[in-house]
Amino acid sequence: MYLARYNYFYLKNALADSMRNSEKTLVTGSSYGGKDLCSDPSLVNTSLDSKDLYYSMKEIEKCCTEGKCKKVVLIMAYYIFYCDLSLTHTEISRVENVYYPIFKDLHNAMFVRDIPGNPHSEVWNFKNIIDSISMMQYEDMFHSTYYNETIKRGAWEKWSRDCTWGELTDEEKETYVLKRTGRHNSVLKFEKTYNENMQVFQRIFDICTENNVTLYIIAPPHAPEYLKHLDPAYKESYMNALNNVTGEADFWDFNDMDIFDAEDFLDSDHLNEKGAEKFTGILKGILNGELT
Repeated sequence: MYLARYNYFYLKNALADSMRNSEKTLVTGSSYGGKDLCSDPSLVNTSLDSKDLYYSMKEIEKCCTEGKCKKVVLIMAYYIFYCDLSLTHTEISRVENVYYPIFKDLHNAMFVRDIPGNPHSEVWNFKNIIDSISMMQYEDMFHSTYYNETIKRGAWEKWSRDCTWGELTDEEKETYVLKRTGRHNSVLKFEKTYNENMQVFQRIFDICTENNVTLYIIAPPHAPEYLKHLDPAYKESYMNALNNVTGEADFWDFNDMDIFDAEDFLDSDHLNEKGAEKFTGILKGILNGELT
């Protein structure tokens, strides 16, 4: 049951972890926050594949208004303002299986399918049993981290031969990157979503201001080949959002830093374990005030 609905139980337990531990920093975002960071006892990482800005906001709202969270790291790729999980056809199952059961919020979805509930018994409270088991697995077996011996990091797409990103030829990288950025560049037309996400972004700043929460905005690192083919309009609109929001945040763009090389990447826009260790160390330095 736990592994069958892994994302739901992981997120539910991670949110509870953040809400009861003021000394831990909440990290949220999409797959970049998940794959690019290593497990660390000072962090609660709720980042999941394909998460949009709206459901990141719902997590921040819950942890900061109902819980004790005092630091938030929001990891946002350049194209995030054009994404709405609830309006997609391929990703709506993530709303059905994970976010709606937790937040009871469809966002812009018209409807979602019912998810089968717990088995019924006159003797056993299966909900409490499953919740207890999932918390135990979150804390003890998986050490409060998404990736572990059961759930492993993997490239977003497989290429034609078994090798690392750094071992691919320039031609192989180009073929992969054109496909990857082609998919990302295709959402630039959703201006209505961008405008709505500007309001969501402002709501995140308001939540942090109202609850005395320190906010960090992180643009995650991507390989040069990916950045070359990503539409530059994304970064322009991203910076426009940052410059027009009201509130305080510490912003770091890891694509402006000469820190990562090809051997640090899992694919064109995600880090591998080696790169994640480097990224996690730098992020902790930022959170501890060692880097300014």
